[in-house]
Amino acid sequence: MRKFFILDFETNGLSFHDMEIIQCAILVVNEYMKIEDVFNKYYLAHNLKDSAEITGLTHEFLSKKSNDYFGKEDLTEIINITEQGVIVGQNINFDLMVYDVMCLKHHIPIVPKYPLDIIEQFAVNGQYVSLEYTAKQNLSQEQFKNIENISGNTGFHDALYDVATVYELIRKNPQFKSRLNNYMYSLPVPEVYSL
Repeated sequence: MRKFFILDFETNGLSFHDMEIIQCAILVVNEYMKIEDVFNKYYLAHNLKDSAEITGLTHEFLSKKSNDYFGKEDLTEIINITEQGVIVGQNINFDLMVYDVMCLKHHIPIVPKYPLDIIEQFAVNGQYVSLEYTAKQNLSQEQFKNIENISGNTGFHDALYDVATVYELIRKNPQFKSRLNNYMYSLPVPEVYSL
C-alpha cells in the first residue's frame, strides 16, 4: 500500500547554525487518505530565543512533555518513518532544510527526499499566506473539529496541529490527489510510485 507523510518541525528559531528542534510531528497517510500512524514528540532546548512567543512551546511546557534534547536517535527514527516517501507540507522546503541540517549536525548522510508543497495550491492571488489564514478560508467547522481530535486542540504553531491542518486541507481536495499522483509518477523510486 502506498503512503505519504505530512511533516512539520518546530524549532527554536530560523538560524541554522544554532538551531534546535523542539517538536516534530508526522502523519502517515495511506492511498485512501486515511491516517495510518501519528508521530509527535517534543524536545527540550538550550535556548528558545523568541520562538516560545510564537509557538507557545516554553521551557516549562517542553519540560513537562520531554526529558531529553533532540539527538541522533530521534533523527534516525524520523528517517526510518519517512524514508523513500513523498513528504507533504505547507512551506515544506524549510522543514526539509531543517531535516538536512540535523543530518549534517549528527553526521548522518543526507537521504533523498521528495517534497510536495501545498503552499502554491492555496495561494491567494499568487501571494503565499499563512497556514492559519489558509485554514480559515478553506475549512469547515467539522474539519476544525477533526483537527482538534487529531491534535488535542493545541493551536497553530504546534507541529501536530499544523500537520493535522494540512491533512484536512488536502483530504477532500481532488486537485491535491491529482498533483500527488502526477508527482509520484515522476519519481525515480518504485516504492513511491502512484497512489
